Amino acid sequence: MLLPENFDGFNVHFVGVKGTGMCALAELLVALGARVSGSDVEEEFYTDAILADIGVSVGVFNASLDETSNDVTVTKCSGRAAAVGTDGQSLLGDDVEFVIRSAAYDESNAVVAEAYRRGLPILSYPEALGELSCRYEAVAVAGVHGKTTTAAMAGILIRALELPATVVVGSAVRGFGERDERNLRNFPDVISGSQDAVPCDDDEVDTCEAHANVNAYRSVWRGGDRFLVAETCEYRRHFLHFFPNTIVLSSVESDHQDYFPDYASISLAFVEFCSRLPEGGRLIYCFDNDGARDVATQIALKRSDIRMIPYGTQAVGKWRVEIGNTAGKDSGSNLFRLDAFDCDFQLKLPGRHSILDAAAALALVHSLCVDESERNFDWAAAKKALVEFRGSRRRSEIISKTNGLLVMDDYAHHPTSIVCFLHGLRDFYPDWRLIVDFMPHTYSRTVALIEEFASCFDCVDVLLLHPVYSSAREKYDGTIDGFELWKRVSARRGKLKGGKYEQRETFYCETLDQAAHTLGLILRAGDLFVTLGAGNNRSLGLRVSREYGGLTP
Repeated sequence: MLLPENFDGFNVHFVGVKGTGMCALAELLVALGARVSGSDVEEEFYTDAILADIGVSVGVFNASLDETSNDVTVTKCSGRAAAVGTDGQSLLGDDVEFVIRSAAYDESNAVVAEAYRRGLPILSYPEALGELSCRYEAVAVAGVHGKTTTAAMAGILIRALELPATVVVGSAVRGFGERDERNLRNFPDVISGSQDAVPCDDDEVDTCEAHANVNAYRSVWRGGDRFLVAETCEYRRHFLHFFPNTIVLSSVESDHQDYFPDYASISLAFVEFCSRLPEGGRLIYCFDNDGARDVATQIALKRSDIRMIPYGTQAVGKWRVEIGNTAGKDSGSNLFRLDAFDCDFQLKLPGRHSILDAAAALALVHSLCVDESERNFDWAAAKKALVEFRGSRRRSEIISKTNGLLVMDDYAHHPTSIVCFLHGLRDFYPDWRLIVDFMPHTYSRTVALIEEFASCFDCVDVLLLHPVYSSAREKYDGTIDGFELWKRVSARRGKLKGGKYEQRETFYCETLDQAAHTLGLILRAGDLFVTLGAGNNRSLGLRVSREYGGLTP
C-alpha cells in the first residue's frame, strides 16, 4: 500500500484533476485532511467550480497539440507538454509527496514524467481508489449504464438514514454539499447563486427550482468511515483494483469497443470482477438486464457462498419492482412499489431506468442497515429522500426552465441509455416538443453501434448531430464519422411520420456555434431542449438558457 494511513497535511498532486472521478477523489482526500493541488488542460469543466470551492489550485498544461479531424480542430494535451504552467512555474510543487494520475495520462505527460524523475510514489486513479477501498467495508457500484445515478441515490439514502458511510460519485450531486455536521469534511460549503437567477450554471446552485444554497453540488458525502460506496469503472478492467464486500451490478452489454472487441470480452471482465467478492459477499444485480443476469448466473454456479440479491420488474423476492403509471395527471412523476415495502415510492426523474436505479439503491442501503445490527431501515425517510432527489450533474439535469422553454442535459452516450432516457422524457413531458442535440463519443463506439445509433432518435421531433467527440485513446480510421451517422439517421427519420409539429428535421452542425444559430431559428415556447452525450455540448444548453431563455409563450 502506497497511500499514507493519515492524510493530515499530506501533499498530493492530481494529474488530470478535472475528470469526474479524479475530482471526486480529490474532494475526498481534502476532506480527510490532505493538501491537494492539480493540473489539467485549459478547457473548462463543471468540476472547475467544485475544485475552486474546496481550495484545490489547478495548473494548466503549458503546451498543446492541435489535431484536425473531419476538418474540425481540437486541442489536446501534448505528450511534449512541459511540466510548467502557462505562468512558467512548475506544476509539480517542491512540497508534493505523492502523485495520483488520471488513467488517461502516463509518463508521456510531462508532469507524470517529472514525478517519476523525482522518484515520487505514483498511483493511477483506479489504483488509488482501490487502496482506499481496503480501509472500509467497500461497495462497488458497477455496470455499463446507471452506476452514477445508482451511487448518487444510495448516497442520498445514506445521508437520510444517517449511516456511517462515505460515498464517492463520478458526478456532482445536489445535497452532498449541504451544511450538516453529518457531512464530515474540513472545507467550507459553497455560498453562491441567487434565487432570482434563471440559468443553473456550473457555479450555481439549482436556482431554477429556487432551492437554498445549502444544496450545493458535491461528489462526496461523508457520514462516517465504516462503509465506502463508490462507482467503479470497467474500462481496461480498472475495477479490478477495487476490493468490494458488496457489488451492485446494473447492466452489462457491449461497450468500450476500443478495448473490449465484443460482448463476450466485456462480460468476462465483469465475471472476473464479481468473483473478487469475499466469502459471504453480496451481489445485488438487475434481473431485467440480460447481461447482468448472465454474469450473476455464472457467479452463482462458481460461488455458492455469495449472497445473490436480484432486483427489477422480473425479479422474484422483496426487490421485485412494480412500476406505476406516469402518463396524464401523473406526468412529472415516476411511481413504483417494491415487494419489500407496503408503500409507493415516487421519483421526479424520467425513465424506467431511473426506477431500476432507485430499486438498486434501496436494496443496497437496506443491506447496509442490516449490517448495522442496531439500525432499522426507515422506509419513510427513504421515501422522502427519493422524492426530493433531483439527480446529479449531467444526469437528467435541468439547466433552466423559463418562459415556456425547458433546457436539460444528460450524459447518455450508448444507444441503450439514449433510448431509455428519451422515452422516459416522452412519458414525463408528453406535451412538449422534443429537440435534442447529440454529440457522439469515440469513433470505435460509433462504428461498432452505428445501426443502433441510427434508430435511437425515432421519438425526437428535431435532432441536431455533430462530429464525433474523439478520445485521445483512439485515432479515426477513415470509416464512420459524425456525418455518416447523420446520413443514416436522416434516412431513417425521413421514413417516419411527423411528430407533434409534423416535422422530423435532422440537422448536422459542424460546430456548437452553428448549432446555436440553428436553435435560434427554431426554438419556441413549449420546447424541451436537451443536450445529450459524453462530448462538450453541455455548454450549448447553458448558452441557449442565456440567449433564448426569454422566449415569449
